[in-house]
Amino acid sequence: MAKNKAEERNEQDVIKETKHEREDMREIPKSSIKDEHYHLMYLLEQQDNAFLNARLTELRDSYQIHYDLSQHHTPFSEIKTFPKNEKMRYLLNIAKLEDVLKTRYTFILSPQELFFTKDGLPLLKTRGLKNIVEPLALSDEEFLTRYKALIITAFNDKVTFDSLVEGNLELHKGTPFEKKIIDIATLDELKAFLVEQFDKQQSDYRRNFSYVKRRNFTIFKAIAITMSVIGVILLAILAYLYFSVMKNNAQIEKGYKSYVKSNYTQVLNDYDDLNGKNLDKEALYIYAKSYVETNKQGLEKDKKENLLNNITPNSNKDYLLYWMELGQGDYDEALNIATYLDDNDITKLALINKLNSIKNNANLSNDKRSEETKKYNDKLQDILEKEKQAKEESSKEKEEAAKKKDEKIKQQEENEKKQKEQAQKDKQKRQEAERKK
Repeated sequence: MAKNKAEERNEQDVIKETKHEREDMREIPKSSIKDEHYHLMYLLEQQDNAFLNARLTELRDSYQIHYDLSQHHTPFSEIKTFPKNEKMRYLLNIAKLEDVLKTRYTFILSPQELFFTKDGLPLLKTRGLKNIVEPLALSDEEFLTRYKALIITAFNDKVTFDSLVEGNLELHKGTPFEKKIIDIATLDELKAFLVEQFDKQQSDYRRNFSYVKRRNFTIFKAIAITMSVIGVILLAILAYLYFSVMKNNAQIEKGYKSYVKSNYTQVLNDYDDLNGKNLDKEALYIYAKSYVETNKQGLEKDKKENLLNNITPNSNKDYLLYWMELGQGDYDEALNIATYLDDNDITKLALINKLNSIKNNANLSNDKRSEETKKYNDKLQDILEKEKQAKEESSKEKEEAAKKKDEKIKQQEENEKKQKEQAQKDKQKRQEAERKK
């Protein structure tokens, strides 16, 4: 109960600190921040996959944070109207915010602060910095309590989020589903239960509904109108739709379920024979992240983490497609994409894989293998040489800057020495003049 009251004060303090609070803007008085922490305020606008994009403006007495809220962001209140299977998917994704607890950022987990991307990934609005900018950090227990309250309020309009987190969660008498949520003791148990419920809702949904994209619905409608005239053609079209579109959709859905369970190797297997050029951005993102997570390329930890940071739902679609082409062994197409994007890191990776492919291709003659190896190795060496030159130039510039700095300091020291010597001479002259009087 005491923790819940502390959380309530935490949210109230954040509200009080703003002078002109709006949904898309937050104002933080400079008086609430220590002078030595001003240089850290830029972190509140630094792009992060867990938070809405924001822009920080420094005023005379305060900082203003403007949030990038658009029609593509779905507020938590809207998911209450979603079908149960979709609602469960969005709620399950909230668990990803657990990772934010391990960072320097703090946040408020509540309906007003929670938004989702069109892919169902959670985004928080207000963020702070531990021991620097409110809100206060959440403990694992507080995060779990608020997560449970969000789930219950998503299905039950008769209770409010605030009443649950203020101490009524354990006293709440709801449906068997809600009671099960309340009785769960850890976040891992909660995630496992949500995955189980998601699978059940998906199964029920497929049993009672048929999902097709709007474009496919138009095709089906046209087919229905001409069914009596071109029955044979209709059967052929239906067969095509079933074996291509429906099969692809089933594979994509299977891959998503594997991704939700963090079974990244299975995601690659589920997408194995799909054409990446026919997939939407969400499916490509799932494959790209899964491919790098499995570390098929044997990347170092830092390099792997850097690539994972670059792979987001908002990444360039061609960049996401690159990873699928690379993962499926189409190195020529991967190299074309990398060259088009002008990204040296992924270009080198594609070239290394292409060279290995040439080396292991038993169908190539020795002359052809040598020719192909030289062709792609020259490209790789050209990139490495340019990077080396750029590094040397950068190092040279730094050395010159350091040299100029040393010379400047030396000159200053010499000037100070001369000034002291002159001052001493002037002093001696004054003393000599005094003695002669």
